[in-house]
Amino acid sequence: MDELARLRRALWIFAAAFVAHEMEEWNIASWSERNFENFTGVSNEGMWAGLVLITSLGVIAIGLATRLKSARAMGWVILPFILIVVANVLQHLLWTFLFGEYAPGVVSSTLLMAPATGLLIWRLVEANAVPTLGIASVLALDLYIAIVTWRAGNVLLPPNVALQNGFERLARALGLVG
Repeated sequence: MDELARLRRALWIFAAAFVAHEMEEWNIASWSERNFENFTGVSNEGMWAGLVLITSLGVIAIGLATRLKSARAMGWVILPFILIVVANVLQHLLWTFLFGEYAPGVVSSTLLMAPATGLLIWRLVEANAVPTLGIASVLALDLYIAIVTWRAGNVLLPPNVALQNGFERLARALGLVG
């Protein structure tokens, strides 16, 4: 199997892990309400609508990336996803330790997303798709996000607040909540 085929396979493994991870977060709204002082009030329906949207967009983007003819093009398309996913994996782990309880998404983050992302990074490096400095920069940003998450404690970060608010607006627009 050539490098491009291995990279495509790693992308689909990453997509499958991503879908499983998003499914594990089905009850994150009630968990957030219990644990964050600035909980947005997002409903379960809002969270579910948002999770379906993010999952769909993620799988579509990954699917489109696998159709690209060059490893470099695939690498630059997928690099932002790696940033987001690694930050999310670290957040779930940190929240589990900070709150001393299961954080929805931590199991799939640890058992699926982290290994799938590691495999994808390995394949990107192997295919010379993204400069090592690009990957190192993404991982450095992820470390920064993890530090900010730890320091925030029981306060949701602005991107998390924005996502929850957007999810609730989506659910209202779809008529899922009143």
